Amino acid sequence: MATKKKSRKIANPKLGKAVVLNRVRTALDRFDAEDAYLLNEDVSERTMCASLSCHLRKSFPGWHVDVEYNRDGTISKFAGGGGKTKKTLVVPDIIVHRRGTGPNLLVIEAKGGPATVVDPHDQKKLLAYRKNQGYRFALFLAFRAQGSSERFLKWFD
Repeated sequence: MATKKKSRKIANPKLGKAVVLNRVRTALDRFDAEDAYLLNEDVSERTMCASLSCHLRKSFPGWHVDVEYNRDGTISKFAGGGGKTKKTLVVPDIIVHRRGTGPNLLVIEAKGGPATVVDPHDQKKLLAYRKNQGYRFALFLAFRAQGSSERFLKWFD
């Protein structure tokens, strides 16, 4: 049976980059204030992403915020498959979207450890999420920057 390709809805145009960035920063500030223990104890990236997703839910009312969500509508998300590239299951760290129907607003790839540059593999994934799954914005997040207590953010829009 053929899979029906769903049309992509455009994320609310009122949620421009400045608004989304401000909401993400507010969620990160809440994360820092309420969940500093996770950073100090160097817990897993998944744990930090799950905690951050709770704060993002408060910042994005009316949107779903999911961790390691692997669906595109009702089917698994795959990337690649062109030429000699093998299709691989796509599982972003955090997404802000509307389940099943779209639109897809924000995809986040996170690193628990320090970084001051975007890993090329993560950059490729983020750009593919924007192109193939229709995310309006993509963000690389390192919870702590190298040699600093500050986080590192890189936006793709």
